[in-house]
Amino acid sequence: RPLWQSYGLTSLNLDFCGLEALPAGLRGLTSLTELSLRGNSITQLAADVIGQLTDLRSLLLPRNRLVRLPPQLLLLTRMTALDLTSNRLDRIPSALPTAMPAMHALSVAHNSLRALPVSIGAMRRLSILDVSHNKLTQLPWSIGGMVSLTALSASRNRLGAATLGCGLPGTVGLLPRLAALRLDGNKMRRLPAGFAAPASGLCSTLQSLWLQGNDLPDLGDLALRLTSLAELKLTGNPRMRSPPARMHGASIHVLRDYSRKRLMRLEAAAAALEAAGLDVVRHNFTPAAGWSDRGAGFGGRDGRAPVAPGGGEVRDAVLLGLRDLGLPGRPGGLGVQVGGSDGDDDGTAGGHG
Repeated sequence: RPLWQSYGLTSLNLDFCGLEALPAGLRGLTSLTELSLRGNSITQLAADVIGQLTDLRSLLLPRNRLVRLPPQLLLLTRMTALDLTSNRLDRIPSALPTAMPAMHALSVAHNSLRALPVSIGAMRRLSILDVSHNKLTQLPWSIGGMVSLTALSASRNRLGAATLGCGLPGTVGLLPRLAALRLDGNKMRRLPAGFAAPASGLCSTLQSLWLQGNDLPDLGDLALRLTSLAELKLTGNPRMRSPPARMHGASIHVLRDYSRKRLMRLEAAAAALEAAGLDVVRHNFTPAAGWSDRGAGFGGRDGRAPVAPGGGEVRDAVLLGLRDLGLPGRPGGLGVQVGGSDGDDDGTAGGHG
Protein backbone atom coordinates (compact mmCIF):
# COMPACT_ATOMS: atom_id res chain seq x y z
CA ARG A 1 0.00 0.00 0.00
CA PRO A 2 1.17 3.61 -0.47
CA LEU A 3 3.35 5.01 2.30
CA TRP A 4 0.80 7.74 3.13
CA GLN A 5 -1.76 5.06 3.98
CA SER A 6 0.08 4.22 7.20
CA TYR A 7 -2.56 3.75 9.88
CA GLY A 8 -0.56 5.77 12.42
CA LEU A 9 -0.51 8.86 10.21
CA THR A 10 -1.68 12.06 11.92
CA SER A 11 -0.95 14.71 9.27
CA LEU A 12 -1.39 14.43 5.51
CA ASN A 13 -0.85 17.02 2.76
CA LEU A 14 -2.28 16.28 -0.68
CA ASP A 15 -2.23 19.83 -2.04
CA PHE A 16 -2.26 20.29 -5.83
CA CYS A 17 -2.44 16.59 -6.65
CA GLY A 18 -5.12 16.81 -9.33
CA LEU A 19 -7.65 14.96 -7.18
CA GLU A 20 -11.30 14.97 -8.25
CA ALA A 21 -12.53 13.07 -5.19
CA LEU A 22 -11.32 12.05 -1.75
CA PRO A 23 -9.04 9.01 -2.09
CA ALA A 24 -10.80 5.91 -0.80
CA GLY A 25 -7.63 5.02 1.09
CA LEU A 26 -8.27 7.85 3.53
CA ARG A 27 -11.06 5.80 5.03
CA GLY A 28 -8.68 3.81 7.21
CA LEU A 29 -6.68 6.76 8.53
CA THR A 30 -8.63 7.11 11.74
CA SER A 31 -5.69 8.75 13.56
CA LEU A 32 -5.52 11.64 11.11
CA THR A 33 -5.80 15.06 12.78
CA GLU A 34 -4.66 17.33 9.94
CA LEU A 35 -5.65 17.01 6.29
CA SER A 36 -4.84 19.51 3.55
CA LEU A 37 -6.32 19.17 0.06
CA ARG A 38 -5.67 22.64 -1.29
CA GLY A 39 -5.85 23.32 -5.02
CA ASN A 40 -7.47 20.15 -6.30
CA SER A 41 -10.68 19.64 -8.30
CA ILE A 42 -12.78 17.93 -5.65
CA THR A 43 -16.50 18.37 -6.31
CA GLN A 44 -17.87 16.51 -3.30
CA LEU A 45 -16.71 15.00 -0.03
CA ALA A 46 -17.48 11.29 -0.17
CA ALA A 47 -19.67 10.55 2.84
CA ASP A 48 -18.16 7.11 3.47
CA VAL A 49 -14.68 8.67 3.62
CA ILE A 50 -15.06 11.99 5.41
CA GLY A 51 -17.36 10.49 8.02
CA GLN A 52 -14.61 8.11 9.15
CA LEU A 53 -12.08 10.83 9.96
CA THR A 54 -13.58 11.72 13.32
CA ASP A 55 -10.23 12.74 14.89
CA LEU A 56 -9.68 15.55 12.39
CA ARG A 57 -8.88 18.94 13.93
CA SER A 58 -7.84 20.76 10.77
CA LEU A 59 -9.38 20.35 7.30
CA LEU A 60 -8.11 22.61 4.52
CA LEU A 61 -10.03 22.53 1.24
CA PRO A 62 -9.42 25.89 -0.49
CA ARG A 63 -9.49 26.12 -4.28
CA ASN A 64 -11.64 23.12 -5.02
CA ARG A 65 -15.08 22.80 -6.63
CA LEU A 66 -17.31 21.91 -3.72
CA VAL A 67 -20.98 22.76 -4.17
CA ARG A 68 -22.42 21.04 -1.08
CA LEU A 69 -21.17 19.83 2.29
CA PRO A 70 -22.35 16.32 3.25
CA PRO A 71 -24.12 15.68 6.58
CA GLN A 72 -21.27 13.34 7.52
CA LEU A 73 -18.97 16.36 7.83
CA LEU A 74 -20.87 17.20 11.00
CA LEU A 75 -19.44 14.06 12.62
CA LEU A 76 -16.08 15.82 12.88
CA THR A 77 -16.90 17.32 16.24
CA ARG A 78 -13.27 17.97 17.25
CA MET A 79 -12.64 20.35 14.37
CA THR A 80 -10.78 23.53 15.26
CA ALA A 81 -9.95 24.81 11.76
CA LEU A 82 -12.01 24.56 8.59
CA ASP A 83 -10.99 26.29 5.36
CA LEU A 84 -13.46 26.22 2.47
CA THR A 85 -12.12 29.27 0.64
CA SER A 86 -12.69 29.49 -3.12
CA ASN A 87 -15.26 26.80 -3.70
CA ARG A 88 -18.81 26.97 -5.09
CA LEU A 89 -20.86 26.80 -1.90
CA ASP A 90 -24.15 28.68 -1.72
CA ARG A 91 -24.95 27.81 1.88
CA ILE A 92 -23.53 26.55 5.17
CA PRO A 93 -25.44 23.73 6.90
CA SER A 94 -27.35 25.25 9.79
CA ALA A 95 -26.19 22.40 12.04
CA LEU A 96 -22.48 22.99 11.40
CA PRO A 97 -21.87 25.65 14.10
CA THR A 98 -23.34 23.54 16.89
CA ALA A 99 -21.71 20.33 15.58
CA MET A 100 -18.22 21.87 15.82
CA PRO A 101 -18.13 23.70 19.17
CA ALA A 102 -14.31 23.71 19.37
CA MET A 103 -13.84 25.64 16.11
CA HIS A 104 -11.27 28.44 16.33
CA ALA A 105 -10.93 29.49 12.69
CA LEU A 106 -13.39 29.30 9.79
CA SER A 107 -13.08 30.62 6.25
CA VAL A 108 -15.82 30.41 3.64
CA ALA A 109 -14.45 33.32 1.61
CA HIS A 110 -14.80 33.40 -2.17
CA ASN A 111 -17.98 31.36 -2.44
CA SER A 112 -21.57 32.22 -3.39
CA LEU A 113 -23.18 32.48 0.04
CA ARG A 114 -26.27 34.66 0.23
CA ALA A 115 -26.86 34.22 3.96
CA LEU A 116 -25.20 32.85 7.08
CA PRO A 117 -27.17 30.58 9.41
CA VAL A 118 -28.43 32.21 12.60
CA SER A 119 -26.84 29.29 14.42
CA ILE A 120 -23.38 30.70 13.67
CA GLY A 121 -23.69 32.63 16.91
CA ALA A 122 -23.21 29.34 18.76
CA MET A 123 -19.53 29.27 17.76
CA ARG A 124 -18.41 30.83 21.01
CA ARG A 125 -14.77 29.70 20.67
CA LEU A 126 -14.31 31.01 17.14
CA SER A 127 -11.49 33.56 16.92
CA ILE A 128 -11.20 34.16 13.16
CA LEU A 129 -14.12 34.31 10.71
CA ASP A 130 -13.68 35.14 7.02
CA VAL A 131 -16.87 35.42 4.94
CA SER A 132 -15.45 37.88 2.42
CA HIS A 133 -16.16 37.75 -1.32
CA ASN A 134 -19.66 36.29 -1.15
CA LYS A 135 -23.15 37.68 -1.85
CA LEU A 136 -24.23 38.47 1.69
CA THR A 137 -26.65 41.38 2.15
CA GLN A 138 -26.57 41.18 5.93
CA LEU A 139 -24.87 39.42 8.82
CA PRO A 140 -27.11 37.64 11.37
CA TRP A 141 -27.89 39.31 14.69
CA SER A 142 -26.59 36.20 16.47
CA ILE A 143 -23.02 37.17 15.60
CA GLY A 144 -23.02 39.07 18.88
CA GLY A 145 -22.79 35.73 20.68
CA MET A 146 -19.37 34.91 19.22
CA VAL A 147 -17.57 36.15 22.30
CA SER A 148 -14.08 34.89 21.31
CA LEU A 149 -14.04 36.58 17.90
CA THR A 150 -10.93 38.70 17.37
CA ALA A 151 -10.99 39.09 13.57
CA LEU A 152 -13.98 39.34 11.24
CA SER A 153 -13.80 39.94 7.50
CA ALA A 154 -16.98 40.53 5.50
CA SER A 155 -15.25 42.41 2.69
CA ARG A 156 -16.57 42.42 -0.86
CA ASN A 157 -20.14 41.39 -0.19
CA ARG A 158 -23.40 43.30 -0.65
CA LEU A 159 -23.95 44.42 2.91
CA GLY A 160 -26.49 47.20 2.95
CA ALA A 161 -27.98 46.42 -0.46
CA ALA A 162 -31.29 45.18 0.97
CA THR A 163 -31.24 46.26 4.61
CA LEU A 164 -31.81 50.02 4.72
CA GLY A 165 -28.20 50.68 3.91
CA CYS A 166 -26.54 48.80 6.76
CA GLY A 167 -26.36 44.99 6.81
CA LEU A 168 -24.27 44.96 9.98
CA PRO A 169 -26.21 44.08 13.15
CA GLY A 170 -25.88 46.31 16.17
CA THR A 171 -24.94 43.22 18.17
CA VAL A 172 -21.43 43.43 16.69
CA GLY A 173 -20.85 46.01 19.40
CA LEU A 174 -21.24 43.26 21.98
CA LEU A 175 -18.12 41.41 20.83
CA PRO A 176 -15.69 41.81 23.74
CA ARG A 177 -12.46 40.85 21.91
CA LEU A 178 -12.89 42.06 18.33
CA ALA A 179 -9.66 43.72 17.20
CA ALA A 180 -9.97 43.70 13.39
CA LEU A 181 -13.13 44.38 11.38
CA ARG A 182 -13.12 44.47 7.57
CA LEU A 183 -16.25 45.77 5.86
CA ASP A 184 -14.68 47.24 2.73
CA GLY A 185 -16.22 46.86 -0.71
CA ASN A 186 -19.87 46.68 0.34
CA LYS A 187 -22.93 48.90 -0.15
CA MET A 188 -23.22 50.31 3.34
CA ARG A 189 -24.75 53.77 3.70
CA ARG A 190 -24.66 53.84 7.47
CA LEU A 191 -23.32 52.02 10.51
CA PRO A 192 -25.76 50.33 12.89
CA ALA A 193 -27.28 52.24 15.76
CA GLY A 194 -25.12 51.84 18.81
CA PHE A 195 -21.97 50.96 16.88
CA ALA A 196 -19.10 51.94 19.18
CA ALA A 197 -21.54 53.36 21.74
CA PRO A 198 -19.94 54.13 25.13
CA ALA A 199 -21.05 50.76 26.52
CA SER A 200 -19.81 48.87 23.45
CA GLY A 201 -16.94 46.45 23.83
CA LEU A 202 -15.53 47.74 20.54
CA CYS A 203 -14.57 51.03 22.15
CA SER A 204 -11.58 49.50 23.90
CA THR A 205 -10.69 46.52 21.67
CA LEU A 206 -11.01 47.51 17.99
CA GLN A 207 -7.59 48.25 16.47
CA SER A 208 -8.25 48.03 12.73
CA LEU A 209 -11.42 49.14 10.90
CA TRP A 210 -11.74 48.96 7.11
CA LEU A 211 -14.74 50.81 5.65
CA GLN A 212 -13.44 51.80 2.23
CA GLY A 213 -15.49 51.27 -0.91
CA ASN A 214 -18.91 51.91 0.64
CA ASP A 215 -21.25 54.91 0.58
CA LEU A 216 -20.90 56.13 4.14
CA PRO A 217 -21.38 59.76 5.20
CA ASP A 218 -19.20 61.61 7.69
CA LEU A 219 -18.60 59.53 10.81
CA GLY A 220 -18.47 62.29 13.41
CA ASP A 221 -16.49 61.37 16.52
CA LEU A 222 -16.34 57.63 15.77
CA ALA A 223 -12.55 57.52 15.95
CA LEU A 224 -12.56 59.29 19.29
CA ARG A 225 -14.82 56.65 20.81
CA LEU A 226 -12.67 53.81 19.48
CA THR A 227 -9.81 54.46 21.85
CA SER A 228 -7.61 51.53 20.71
CA LEU A 229 -7.99 52.22 16.99
CA ALA A 230 -4.67 52.24 15.12
CA GLU A 231 -5.87 51.83 11.52
CA LEU A 232 -8.92 53.35 9.83
CA LYS A 233 -9.56 53.11 6.07
CA LEU A 234 -12.23 55.29 4.49
CA THR A 235 -11.23 55.65 0.83
CA GLY A 236 -13.91 55.44 -1.82
CA ASN A 237 -16.87 56.77 0.20
CA PRO A 238 -18.08 59.55 -2.14
CA ARG A 239 -20.46 61.12 0.40
CA MET A 240 -17.68 61.58 2.94
CA ARG A 241 -16.37 65.11 2.56
CA SER A 242 -14.18 65.41 5.62
CA PRO A 243 -12.17 63.14 7.90
CA PRO A 244 -13.79 61.99 11.13
CA ALA A 245 -13.95 64.79 13.66
CA ARG A 246 -11.87 64.79 16.83
CA MET A 247 -9.42 61.99 16.23
CA HIS A 248 -8.00 60.09 19.18
CA GLY A 249 -4.29 60.67 19.73
CA ALA A 250 -2.03 63.67 19.41
CA SER A 251 -0.56 62.88 16.01
CA ILE A 252 -2.54 61.82 12.94
CA HIS A 253 -0.80 60.14 10.05
CA VAL A 254 -2.34 60.97 6.68
CA LEU A 255 -1.53 57.92 4.60
CA ARG A 256 -0.81 57.80 0.90
CA ASP A 257 -3.61 59.04 -1.33
CA TYR A 258 -4.36 56.21 -3.79
CA SER A 259 -6.35 58.46 -6.12
CA ARG A 260 -7.25 62.11 -6.33
CA LYS A 261 -10.67 61.55 -7.79
CA ARG A 262 -12.75 60.62 -4.75
CA LEU A 263 -13.30 61.75 -1.17
CA MET A 264 -10.79 64.61 -0.94
CA ARG A 265 -7.32 65.43 -2.12
CA LEU A 266 -4.47 64.61 0.17
CA GLU A 267 -3.55 68.25 0.62
CA ALA A 268 -7.14 69.18 1.46
CA ALA A 269 -7.25 66.41 4.03
CA ALA A 270 -3.97 67.53 5.54
CA ALA A 271 -5.17 71.13 5.68
CA ALA A 272 -8.39 70.08 7.41
CA LEU A 273 -6.47 68.18 10.05
CA GLU A 274 -4.00 71.01 10.57
CA ALA A 275 -6.89 73.44 10.93
CA ALA A 276 -8.14 71.24 13.75
CA GLY A 277 -4.84 71.80 15.53
CA LEU A 278 -3.39 68.36 14.80
CA ASP A 279 0.12 67.51 13.64
CA VAL A 280 0.21 65.95 10.18
CA VAL A 281 2.92 63.63 8.95
CA ARG A 282 2.93 63.12 5.18
CA HIS A 283 4.50 59.92 3.98
CA ASN A 284 3.94 57.00 1.66
CA PHE A 285 2.21 53.98 3.05
CA THR A 286 2.56 50.30 2.45
CA PRO A 287 -0.68 48.80 3.80
CA ALA A 288 -0.34 46.53 6.76
CA ALA A 289 -0.97 42.99 5.61
CA GLY A 290 -4.56 41.90 6.00
CA TRP A 291 -6.61 38.98 4.86
CA SER A 292 -5.55 37.67 1.49
CA ASP A 293 -8.00 38.62 -1.24
CA ARG A 294 -6.52 36.12 -3.65
CA GLY A 295 -8.61 33.15 -2.61
CA ALA A 296 -5.59 31.25 -1.39
CA GLY A 297 -7.24 30.20 1.84
CA PHE A 298 -5.65 29.89 5.24
CA GLY A 299 -1.90 29.95 5.39
CA GLY A 300 -1.42 32.73 2.87
CA ARG A 301 1.62 32.30 0.70
CA ASP A 302 3.90 30.61 3.16
CA GLY A 303 1.43 28.49 5.13
CA ARG A 304 2.43 29.85 8.52
CA ALA A 305 -0.10 29.89 11.32
CA PRO A 306 -1.59 33.31 11.99
CA VAL A 307 -1.13 35.33 15.09
CA ALA A 308 -4.47 36.67 16.21
CA PRO A 309 -4.69 40.17 17.65
CA GLY A 310 -3.55 40.07 21.22
CA GLY A 311 -1.04 37.30 20.56
CA GLY A 312 -1.15 33.55 20.51
CA GLU A 313 -0.92 31.30 17.48
CA VAL A 314 -4.04 29.46 16.50
CA ARG A 315 -2.63 25.96 16.83
CA ASP A 316 -3.23 22.48 15.59
CA ALA A 317 -2.67 23.57 12.06
CA VAL A 318 -5.05 25.85 13.27
CA LEU A 319 -4.25 27.65 11.09
CA LEU A 320 -3.37 28.63 9.02
CA GLY A 321 -4.16 31.40 7.73
CA LEU A 322 -4.87 34.80 7.80
CA ARG A 323 -1.18 34.86 8.36
CA ASP A 324 -1.57 38.33 7.02
CA LEU A 325 -3.77 39.50 9.83
CA GLY A 326 -1.14 42.04 10.83
CA LEU A 327 -2.26 45.05 12.81
CA PRO A 328 -0.41 48.34 12.54
CA GLY A 329 0.79 48.42 16.10
CA ARG A 330 1.16 52.15 16.54
CA PRO A 331 -0.24 52.58 20.05
CA GLY A 332 0.51 56.28 20.13
CA GLY A 333 -1.38 57.37 17.04
CA LEU A 334 -4.15 56.61 14.61
CA GLY A 335 -3.45 55.79 10.98
CA VAL A 336 -6.18 57.29 8.81
CA GLN A 337 -6.23 56.64 5.10
CA VAL A 338 -7.99 59.34 3.13
CA GLY A 339 -8.54 59.81 -0.57
CA GLY A 340 -10.23 57.74 -3.23
CA SER A 341 -9.21 54.59 -4.99
CA ASP A 342 -8.92 53.58 -8.59
CA GLY A 343 -8.99 49.84 -8.31
CA ASP A 344 -6.00 49.34 -6.08
CA ASP A 345 -5.77 46.15 -4.06
CA ASP A 346 -7.18 47.88 -1.00
CA GLY A 347 -10.72 46.68 -1.46
CA THR A 348 -12.21 49.84 -2.90
CA ALA A 349 -12.76 48.73 -6.44
CA GLY A 350 -16.15 47.19 -5.91
CA GLY A 351 -16.46 43.54 -6.78
CA HIS A 352 -19.26 42.32 -4.55
CA GLY A 353 -18.90 38.57 -4.62
